[in-house]
Amino acid sequence: MRVLISGGGTGGHIYPGLALIEELASRVENLEVHYLGSCDGMEKDIVPKRGVPFSCLPAQGFERKLSFDTVKTLFVAIQGFFISWQRVRAYKPDLVIGTGGYVAGPVLMAAALLGKPTLIHEQNALPSLTNRILTPFVDAVALSFSEASTYLSRSKKTVTTGNPIREEFFSLSKEQGIERLGLNPKKKTLLFVGGSRGAEPINNAALAILPRLIQLDDLQVILVAGQVNYDQVLAEIKSNSLALPADFKILPYLDDMPAALNAADLIVARAGGMIAEINACGLPAIYIPSPYVADNHQEHNAKAIEALGAAITIREADLNGDLLYARIADLLADQEKREFMSKAALSLAKPNACKEIADLALEILATKEKGV
Repeated sequence: MRVLISGGGTGGHIYPGLALIEELASRVENLEVHYLGSCDGMEKDIVPKRGVPFSCLPAQGFERKLSFDTVKTLFVAIQGFFISWQRVRAYKPDLVIGTGGYVAGPVLMAAALLGKPTLIHEQNALPSLTNRILTPFVDAVALSFSEASTYLSRSKKTVTTGNPIREEFFSLSKEQGIERLGLNPKKKTLLFVGGSRGAEPINNAALAILPRLIQLDDLQVILVAGQVNYDQVLAEIKSNSLALPADFKILPYLDDMPAALNAADLIVARAGGMIAEINACGLPAIYIPSPYVADNHQEHNAKAIEALGAAITIREADLNGDLLYARIADLLADQEKREFMSKAALSLAKPNACKEIADLALEILATKEKGV
């Protein structure tokens, strides 16, 4: 069985695809997988390291206004479509799966027009423009948020499965996470993560309140600043002559996210693909949605989680040190509230997401083979 997977730009599109590859590999003999991503996205580094064959094509997001860049993007999209057409014909996949990002659009469209069984996974409460365009052409859509179905009425088949993530997020204990990261089990752990690329506004807000956080004797902090912003964060700390305790860790990137999310007592994060992992670990969250993503979809994600009691949302336009510290201090001091939020987050977790998406993919393949 040959599977072509496409998705990229951010970890929120890449890691679900890799998790799905693992699930399919555990169930299908002689599985062959090829990953088709963008030439300048994170996937070009992440995917080959997992031992998955990878190739790329040009991809670029559309601006929502007419400009020279919009025209340029249109030409890139057309070029990407013809390259995708050639790659799909050459690879001859039995199944094509898209996990989001601009690169997946031309790949899935080419595959659908060539009559290949196709499945897309939509991770957000407000579906991307790419997936809204693809929906009438593909065989099925798997959703992380049931709310997304409202926008996909032209879909042939829609199933709410959740977001596929590694099993380790569910199985690792808090104690194991603390031990793996070398944390103090007697202190609460506050985690700042700005997504796979980092987020400067979250970094700045964290820097603004570090002097006050240091005063909390029972607290340890992990700030994942992102590769791009890491040096800037360290320079800011140095310029303020701020002496960080040994258990305040500033990192450019954190490989062991299962350990971090299970070890933490509270997280401050963007509201992208990591939501599924946060819920799987039952972790109370303060979400600061990125306003720079298409259709402001992260705010829709955050509000959907907040409405069910698992998180608090702070819009980036409202973000400042005083507000963030007030929210953090309130939650750290209120164990009952954190326990309520943890139970709410766990109730939203979808431990069978990978299995259900794989079931759906194999069902599509079987239906196509029967000529139904």
